[in-house]
Amino acid sequence: MNADEWREIVDLRQSGESISGIATALNVSRNTVRRALEFDGPPPDHRPRVGSSADALRPRIAAALDDDPEVTIAQLHRDLQWTGSRNTLAGTVRRVKEERSSRNRATISSPTDIPSFSTSFVGRDDELHTIRTMLGESRLVTIAGPGGIGKSRLAAEAASAYRRAFDDGVRFVELAAVRSDTLLPQTILDALGFDDRDSPGRSATESLLESLRSKRMLVVLDNCEHLVGACAALISLILRSTEQVKILTTSREILSTPDEHVHVLDPLSTTGAALELFENRAAAALSGFSITPSTRDAVHRVCTQLDGMPLAIELACARLTALSVEDLAE
Repeated sequence: MNADEWREIVDLRQSGESISGIATALNVSRNTVRRALEFDGPPPDHRPRVGSSADALRPRIAAALDDDPEVTIAQLHRDLQWTGSRNTLAGTVRRVKEERSSRNRATISSPTDIPSFSTSFVGRDDELHTIRTMLGESRLVTIAGPGGIGKSRLAAEAASAYRRAFDDGVRFVELAAVRSDTLLPQTILDALGFDDRDSPGRSATESLLESLRSKRMLVVLDNCEHLVGACAALISLILRSTEQVKILTTSREILSTPDEHVHVLDPLSTTGAALELFENRAAAALSGFSITPSTRDAVHRVCTQLDGMPLAIELACARLTALSVEDLAE
């Protein structure tokens, strides 16, 4: 893999393309794509250099650990066709594992992780691709729509799918409990994990802008509708003060700023995705449930009466422990 090939892979990844999509587009293996993404810059040559002579193998070691975390040094020695000593190789493997462990600890301890869900993501694959594409092209994207339509879930899925494109990670900031415009900057500053105690003379807004100035990060602001004006003003400041920070918001109302790119989320199709969601959530409430020819009409009536709203469908499915599908439709 040369520098040009590395750049193609990185550019596609930053545009929101998946690893499998990149591999298909460039006619390379997925492992090649993963190895390329391990580099912070164009891949080095394999000539000896200062430091461990096995350092050039770090991306390949990382890929091997992805495939088998318990792979032995002896197996790596054979698979990588390493001609140096096993001790040198073992030292490099140890450093790769330590770096991964450190990153994992930071992720686990962070209160700003993308929220996880116990239910599967259903019916929004096209919208997920759209959001990821918009994030590749724009610095501010808003997912808009009424309550219960699935804005937060889609934002979380998009952020998770896109997180490797940002060197400084993704932060998910929940704003539903923030009731005052004046608390917004400090809330975001705290959620991002930035410490402003060393700068007591600066305002929360100034500390936030300074902390973000050199970051390559995606910030998700969830539930902005009750703070639209404050969010719009602060986001505009962030975009003007940074070059590589992108922001994804969810809101019942759009922010109406010049930089905003809006995706209005529609209800699920009552002839397709809504039925898929109903079946998935009904099976969680009632083990073994599936839509049959005899129940399909009743399921369709439920989804139609609920206007294809995901939250409403999920709440309806929870009642199947006490009602039949036909009774629920009635």
